[in-house]
Amino acid sequence: DMSRDVAEVKQDLVASSRPDRFRVSLMLPPGFEQLLTDPEMRQIWHEGFEEHRGHIYTDDRTQELARRAFANYTFSALLNVQGTVEVPPQSLIDCIAFGTVPMLVGPDQYLNYTHHFPYSVMRFRDFVPQQVVPLLGSQPQDALFVHQQSVKLVQDFFFFRYARPFPERLQVAAHQACFSAVVSPGLLIFVAIYSSLCTTSSACEDHSPAR
Repeated sequence: DMSRDVAEVKQDLVASSRPDRFRVSLMLPPGFEQLLTDPEMRQIWHEGFEEHRGHIYTDDRTQELARRAFANYTFSALLNVQGTVEVPPQSLIDCIAFGTVPMLVGPDQYLNYTHHFPYSVMRFRDFVPQQVVPLLGSQPQDALFVHQQSVKLVQDFFFFRYARPFPERLQVAAHQACFSAVVSPGLLIFVAIYSSLCTTSSACEDHSPAR
């Protein structure tokens, strides 16, 4: 797992005085230009595209695109202008996996997946690409350090949580859910599994208080 080493290198780069320390990519949602209905905003974005030429990517949810969009950048602006509620956006996870600080642009969305996850993300409601590098340059170094350090902590969380085989993790999660139901009567438990060969119900039944 080289992701932590990559994040360390990027953190040292941002802390340096090198002129290229703010390497920024832009990740656009599919059909982004069709969303720009205001002529003035369309003109601003077209000018921004020229400024960031070669560093703009349209999300197709492939690992190859994620590698190109995040691997060689210290920050990446992820445009979520439609306010999609995917939990969480795959591009956000990919960005952190490559040790890149995500700049999430758009309506507020849930980010409390882990304790440090909200601190790893820079959030913006409004955004034009011409502002991004000057904006990063105006940030206190301590604030940038917090974001980058949080990215590494989130990487660690995901690595240690998902290093074990899925059936083993499922059993542990089911045991914890049932234990919480016992110690906190009336607690509402929400279980979501994105991909599994065994069912949630069988795992919970195996660790139910009745057994």
